[in-house]
Amino acid sequence: MKKLKTILSAMLALILMITPFAFVGCKEKDTAKRYTLSVSKEDGEGYVYNRYPEADKPVNPIYGDTDYVEGSVVEITVVPASHYEITSVQVKKGNGEYEDIDITVAAADKDTGTIRRTISTSVDSHYSVKVSFGLKTYNLTFYYLDGEDYVPLMDGTEVYTISKTHNETKTIENLGSFGFLWYNRQKGGGISTELTPCIFTDDVVLTRDTALYAPEGKTLQDLKDLLGLD
Repeated sequence: MKKLKTILSAMLALILMITPFAFVGCKEKDTAKRYTLSVSKEDGEGYVYNRYPEADKPVNPIYGDTDYVEGSVVEITVVPASHYEITSVQVKKGNGEYEDIDITVAAADKDTGTIRRTISTSVDSHYSVKVSFGLKTYNLTFYYLDGEDYVPLMDGTEVYTISKTHNETKTIENLGSFGFLWYNRQKGGGISTELTPCIFTDDVVLTRDTALYAPEGKTLQDLKDLLGLD
């Protein structure tokens, strides 16, 4: 009998030792719903972030699928690559239809074409986002001396402009030897404050909006003849 009590006591002690571990992991299941944000790039070059990246943080685009817990705040930022601009941002909730998001860019952001929009203040469904980018179009304008002041070359009532997308070539015979001046972009991104000789060749490739100034001694007619204008 004494031996039986000893055995029972040992078994009880063993059970007490095991019991705490038997219930580890039996916590209440996470019942929060999860939804997916799917982001795809349809055209061009650019990035989509789940927030605007800080200057000292690495770039982490979120193309593809990202899971969010129901109630999460989701805010995306669409940023075009260099020489691109945003052409379309569309959002679809669940199985609904894609809706166009306003991509009007604030004046202060025109150089980068950056746009920031909140998809939802509280995630309650799956979301799909499609973004598209297109190459920027740059303008080339011309100025000539009218007395002591430079004035723009006009085409009727409008300023005469040659518009080309980035990396598109426009050939203007004898442009390189015409002696144009311009406000050159300096190292570091600044623009010179004085007109300097232009380094363009006859084959013009625009990487930004550019104005060329006819040198002293070149008349309005000289400029029109160069550009083939009446």
